[in-house]
Amino acid sequence: MVLTEDACNCIRFDRQRMATETYSSSGFFDSMLELRAKNKIYTAERKEANALPHRRRDLEAAIAIMQLSPFAARVHEVLDQHSAALPPISEQDDEDRVWRLAIHRMDLRRYTVLDKVAEDATGTKCNAAHGPERQYVRLALTDIEPDIREMTRESATEFEAMITSSNLMLWGFNVFKHENTATYDPMQWRQRLMQAQNVPAADSIDVRPDIDAGGPGFVAAVCARDHWDEMSDDEREWVVNLICDEVMREADTWNNYARGERN
Repeated sequence: MVLTEDACNCIRFDRQRMATETYSSSGFFDSMLELRAKNKIYTAERKEANALPHRRRDLEAAIAIMQLSPFAARVHEVLDQHSAALPPISEQDDEDRVWRLAIHRMDLRRYTVLDKVAEDATGTKCNAAHGPERQYVRLALTDIEPDIREMTRESATEFEAMITSSNLMLWGFNVFKHENTATYDPMQWRQRLMQAQNVPAADSIDVRPDIDAGGPGFVAAVCARDHWDEMSDDEREWVVNLICDEVMREADTWNNYARGERN
């Protein structure tokens, strides 16, 4: 059995892997790597592997999906083992509570079906009776312990900002490159601009990872390039100032590796 700490790190690292691969590029940096013949083999292998459908999900999603298969009992046994390996609740720190919440979130036994009405990916309310093509079931996580509720309440502001910034990063990056427009609708630019304007500065939220800190900057770049004439003077000023701030933010970084790194 994998140690609880190792399993927790695997879940965390795989989520970071999925986020990175979602908006990683295969442009100039890859072409530089491919100048050597053997690097072409490695790069081609990575591109092929990254394109596999299962890599668009993380381990948490995979574990949840496995519970809809004949392996459900084995998955439940492993989840119960990891729960039992945790210290008593009175002795747990925040890292233990985060892992406990992850186990709780992966365990489909902890969910209840609320009703048949849910929202699709575009935010439009729909009902299973409206047609056979799209059927949605809304699940709710139950029995969250008081200490975890308190922890999540204290970090709600930081978590909401992180999620918003991540969504802005994914939308801005894909729209800027004219990719995945079926998922990331370019016509949402006004909504994304308003969200970007309300994201706190990157240095005001310590828990925000660098991977999504550039979300508002990508939104600003899209708006400046594609919607300049549609913006107000105040919006143009904000967009220009943010783009300049993003350019200058690490302009004094002279580390060759950091300057050449893609993400």
